[in-house]
Amino acid sequence: AIALALSITRHDRAQTRVRSCEQRLAGIIESAMDAIITVDANQRIVVFNAAAAEMFRCTPAQALGQPLEILLPERFRAAHPGHMRTFSRTQSTPRSMGRGSHIWALRADGQEFPADASISHAEVDGAPLFSVVLRDITARLAAEATLRDREESYRLLFENNLDGLLLADETGAVNRANP
Repeated sequence: AIALALSITRHDRAQTRVRSCEQRLAGIIESAMDAIITVDANQRIVVFNAAAAEMFRCTPAQALGQPLEILLPERFRAAHPGHMRTFSRTQSTPRSMGRGSHIWALRADGQEFPADASISHAEVDGAPLFSVVLRDITARLAAEATLRDREESYRLLFENNLDGLLLADETGAVNRANP
């Protein structure tokens, strides 16, 4: 009887630790600033955090259980299963956060937006799960376009100025001169 009581106590402690780990993980996922979406082998959404809900303008209840394609613009839907098969087989993708290549995603209201994405694969109880971390880069791309436009305006102003202009560094060495 004592051995059984000890076994039950150990089991209860283990269960408490498991619940605690699950709660910590759920807290991390829910508080993440980036969207975190996980799909099962059938490409059905099984995790959709608060940042994803804000980014895609739909609630987790609306997204959970739905096919991932609801988040993809129509023009990419046909190619996506092939990309996922390749990733599942190779665990390799050309996509990763901040590397210049971005994807297009679709909000619930039909608005498309550019996103940085990073994908990963895990197996849970022998079943594959695919998670993507997404960051909306609409503002970043707009800022980059503004910067390019300003740089081009500056270049044109510099090169076409009727006055002679020199750019020198702090030692007085000329780095650039207009025609």
